[in-house]
Amino acid sequence: MTPYKFDLDYGHCTIYYMGPTTTLALLSLVLEIYAQHIGTLTAEVHPSLAIQQCTLAQGCQTIQKSVVLDANLRWTHRTDGYTDCYTGNTWDPVLCDNNPVLCAQSCAVDGADYPATYGITTAGTSISLRYVTEGQYQRNVGSRVFLLDDNNNYMQFRLANREFTFDVDLSQMPCGTNGALYFVDMHRDGGLSAFPDNRAGARYGTGYCDSQCSRDLKWIDGEANSLNWTPYTDSKGKGHYGGCCAEVDLLQGNAHSSIWATHASHGPGPSRCADVVECGDRPYYTYDGIGDKDGCEFNAYRLGNPSFYGPNAVINTDLPFTVTTQFITENGDDNSIVVEVRRLYKQNGVVIPAPPSNIVPAPSTGLTTFGPYDTITDQYCHDIKTVFNDVDMTDAYGGLQHTVLPHWSHDGLVLAFSISDDDERHMEWLDTPPHGPCAPGSGVPSDLQAEYPTSRIQFSNIKYGEIGSTY
Repeated sequence: MTPYKFDLDYGHCTIYYMGPTTTLALLSLVLEIYAQHIGTLTAEVHPSLAIQQCTLAQGCQTIQKSVVLDANLRWTHRTDGYTDCYTGNTWDPVLCDNNPVLCAQSCAVDGADYPATYGITTAGTSISLRYVTEGQYQRNVGSRVFLLDDNNNYMQFRLANREFTFDVDLSQMPCGTNGALYFVDMHRDGGLSAFPDNRAGARYGTGYCDSQCSRDLKWIDGEANSLNWTPYTDSKGKGHYGGCCAEVDLLQGNAHSSIWATHASHGPGPSRCADVVECGDRPYYTYDGIGDKDGCEFNAYRLGNPSFYGPNAVINTDLPFTVTTQFITENGDDNSIVVEVRRLYKQNGVVIPAPPSNIVPAPSTGLTTFGPYDTITDQYCHDIKTVFNDVDMTDAYGGLQHTVLPHWSHDGLVLAFSISDDDERHMEWLDTPPHGPCAPGSGVPSDLQAEYPTSRIQFSNIKYGEIGSTY
């Protein structure tokens, strides 16, 4: 059995793939002189997902879209057969060791069986991501998908002066797991036109980036990230390069704790960084800080409202609920900078605003008061770093205006959905004190996978449009 390991933004996925049996006839592969080939051993069929675009004047109109699996999770094999190019935590030493171009020229990313291999299913306006999926030849833990506009391009969202709404069911997500819906500033076509060596593109889920400049990505800019690839556990590794871009998290959470956050970009993104000097090589969240140095999060529990979110709480996670996020601009129009991010919830027909912060700063911080804040603004981001003694780089990276709508941005941000656990920090940055009510040690992945394999998250009724039009 051949293991594949994939680290999500705040956790990880593990894929065990045995490949076709010896009796399976080898199908034809795409063999071009360019790099990052497409394999055809498994047909790539994008699961459909309907969303709605809304205006105040005309209401909401349904449009048919689809989702695509991240290329990082896909089976990677030689173009001349189905021998693995990536096994466990290492690349093929002959084709790929410190030779990203040869590796990409010699290897292909293949299609995906979304429900059987990855536990990803869609129906109408709903998408469900299963935690552990046991297949005939493989075992998969976690997944990440992106919303497609058409078969070859991601859908992009311009968030300034807009709101985004979705329903979510987190009732089957225990402590230590993380279901996420968020935006990243990826290339619309997955880098197909920007990097001639990339022949897979958005159709096969290429081009991922995030504010952590993740170095665990197998493919960056049409090349394998095999240069100086260094395993650091028996199932994980990092390459020389990382993928950087702005990020907006509308939900990172489970049934017991959740956050929403903005993460400023390191530079004109999406971009590739090199090694620890440019990429930073830091954990996404520290144990004792509110977040990473260029992130700005809102966590109701940490901000003094422990009874707001969870089972039988104000937002009762035993039941589905609606999340609406509004992106307020300076002049109230589509072209001015975003100055505030607001949050509303709806459950049982009742609209519930985000709770105001309820903490008293320590004298050592130099702050006499903290808010109260119930939205994310540049001032909030500055003060939250101060009150929790965290490194503050949000101003240096341009704050909200370089996060929600970067000044260099093309047409908008790409929507991602994911489910994961966390074998490095066991999700303590999310749901154990002071971040949440879960017991320390409750997020050990091996325990979760054994006890809660049927865990899942379901998103539905996604709506996007003018402020006040979607809920």
